[in-house]
Amino acid sequence: MPTKPSSSTIGRSRTYYGRASYISQLSPEYISVLVDTVYQHQMKPLRDAIAKHIEFETSIRVYISGSEDSLDVSYLQHQRPHDRRQQRPQRYVIREAHTSIVICGWDNSKWVGWAFVNAPFDPTTQGNDEDDEDDEDEGQDDEPVILEEDYFAVDGDGGIVHDANKPIWDPRRYWLRIIEIRILRIMKEWIWLVRFVEKGIEALKDKHSLQLIGNHKTNDQPIIEQLFEETVTTIRILGKLHRTMERTLRAWTAFTAPNGDDRYFSELRDPGSISTYKNLKAAFVSLRDLQHKLKLLDKVCKESRVILSMYQERVSNRLSSQSQIRADRVLELNLKTNQISQEIHELNRSSTEAAKETSQGTRVNVLVSDMASRSYDDWRLLT
Repeated sequence: MPTKPSSSTIGRSRTYYGRASYISQLSPEYISVLVDTVYQHQMKPLRDAIAKHIEFETSIRVYISGSEDSLDVSYLQHQRPHDRRQQRPQRYVIREAHTSIVICGWDNSKWVGWAFVNAPFDPTTQGNDEDDEDDEDEGQDDEPVILEEDYFAVDGDGGIVHDANKPIWDPRRYWLRIIEIRILRIMKEWIWLVRFVEKGIEALKDKHSLQLIGNHKTNDQPIIEQLFEETVTTIRILGKLHRTMERTLRAWTAFTAPNGDDRYFSELRDPGSISTYKNLKAAFVSLRDLQHKLKLLDKVCKESRVILSMYQERVSNRLSSQSQIRADRVLELNLKTNQISQEIHELNRSSTEAAKETSQGTRVNVLVSDMASRSYDDWRLLT
């Protein structure tokens, strides 16, 4: 369910002005409202940010005309099951998320910004009613701490929160702070996701060993085919992870290239900006390490696929050999059966001839007996 756009004026005076619009789950209605409310010089960066957000494109760019800074980044989020009380096995989901943030400034202290977020972790809607009730019961006499969240500079997971009552007026410093928080949030998602996939692959390897050893004698072809399909599916998931992370790393590489857009921030020498830039560099080093681990996991799975293919071929050959042996035995039995049938036919023919001979002998005996009887009667008549 799309949330209502959160728009707030960070600060306003003759010297400073900042306005931020945060939208979770962008819709055509929100786009129409935004287009009707922006100035002409803000139209191009807004249109570019909307297009990249809809297409899930990744970029970290600075546009000189109008001085716009933009962050568009795709990443994957690992969603845990909401109901942990279910007895059945829990199914985890990996879904693609995207964040687009544009800061459009016309000098070092005046800017407007838009943030479009398509992610399950929405700071404008998150909240735990049970925690709120506990907070009401405990410490009612304490003085309330008023903190207005700056939704641009929030990680969406109850972690880093920037107070909108203490704005960063310089649009470049503010944008660096925003992408630091967002990239650190994304890095945390990647760490969790890679660890989860790594554990799954280890479990799959153990399953391979148990199933192959347990079915070595029985040659259970369906089980081998199931293991092969699971391995291929895992390789496809790893490919999706690798491609998504590669887009983010490629955007950072272009941003920090010798002629990259990071040169527009080189003159920021305040401690906060220096610390932010160091944190960003360290985050992308960690992302590259995670990408290397994904490559190793992909290599392991592909080796397992080769082993399963060889084992599957071996079992198929063995089954074919056994089928050939059975066929040879059947042929041998057919030949013996045919031979027996011929012998039986020969016996039947011999029996028939013997029966004919017996029948002829019987008729001769009857004739001789008849002749003997007649001769005796004739002899009596003569005497």
